[in-house]
Amino acid sequence: MEGFDPDKDRAKIWCEAQHDGLECLHARFTRHAYAPHVHDTYVVGVILDGAELFRAYGATNVGLPGHLTALNPDVLHDGAPGEAGYRYRTAYPSADLMQAIAEEIRGRPAGLPFFRHPLYEDPELARMIEHTHKLFEAGAPRLQADAALVRTLGLLIARHADDKPFIRPVGRERGLVAKVCRLLEDRLDEDIGLQDLAQDLNVSRFHLIRAFKSELGVTPHAFRTSVRVQRARGLLRGGADLADTAIACGFYDQSHFNKAFKGVVGVTPGNYRAALAA
Repeated sequence: MEGFDPDKDRAKIWCEAQHDGLECLHARFTRHAYAPHVHDTYVVGVILDGAELFRAYGATNVGLPGHLTALNPDVLHDGAPGEAGYRYRTAYPSADLMQAIAEEIRGRPAGLPFFRHPLYEDPELARMIEHTHKLFEAGAPRLQADAALVRTLGLLIARHADDKPFIRPVGRERGLVAKVCRLLEDRLDEDIGLQDLAQDLNVSRFHLIRAFKSELGVTPHAFRTSVRVQRARGLLRGGADLADTAIACGFYDQSHFNKAFKGVVGVTPGNYRAALAA
């Protein structure tokens, strides 16, 4: 959406069905004003440019660049652009999704997270919300987008919800991480999601992400990308076709293959194969 006419309102909305129908909105408004309304979901977003004026909890609020928003379900609110308009990214996680993540953090049944304020200044978390939103908009691999969403919403709950859950330090989890690695290697050509891994290993998504990062220093998605590239190198050394190699290693298109391969090897798959032939 960057680069469009700033004097025109633009909005893009889509739905992530695998996350309990999570709706996402990326918009720039200079004229549009929301009528007072409520959602049966949470509202989690970040102001990117300009200023948004809105009433919630009986007070007028001003959302500025870097502010993150967190509204509970059924909170009456509106929204209007400041003098120069505003651009924002927002998502509407369901109550079930937020409760599930809260329970994963606590390791026991939990009620619905409650956010006492509509705006928070948390630059790190604001960047995480924007990054996660962009992953969904770009159609990123499920494992990458899933992990980003669970970690982002988990930190939002842990930092800013009432009754903040204590996040226990991660102990040594070599056995668990080894199992995750084997699953990722065995299912390299699948667009596997974080929930699939967690269910197979009977652990929470939140714990799986933290344990993996603690043991290996990378996310499951980054590990799988590295393994895919190494397998691709082997196939290309054996004379395999570029398109066939991309499919066999689980890359969803040639552009994805080129970007991932160059990020690890330093050259594109085509250049790599040409060098071997020479």
